[in-house]
Amino acid sequence: MLAARDEAFDLLNKWLAEGTLLECRTRFRFLETKLRGRVRELGADGARLESDDGTSGLLVRLEGKIDFAYGDPNISDERESFRGTLVMIFRLDEEDFKTDFVSLSEISI
Repeated sequence: MLAARDEAFDLLNKWLAEGTLLECRTRFRFLETKLRGRVRELGADGARLESDDGTSGLLVRLEGKIDFAYGDPNISDERESFRGTLVMIFRLDEEDFKTDFVSLSEISI
């Protein structure tokens, strides 16, 4: 289900304010990653996530053609459950734009 940009930022701001632990997955044609961290900074042009130990992080630039959507909260191959997922879909070209994404899932503790 698609989400408006302001709805996505509301959720990111909530996660920032609450210090919510997130699982972040990225998939681009040339790269796949997974990390756990928290939103540490959020601005109109980007969001920065960082692990609790500070050894890993990710800066997502939120400019250009980005679609936001709510994803399936149980996409992990782990035996955990998630409360909800926000997906950022990057349109690098019109032909297969849905292959490139960053997803943030709120971990149920």
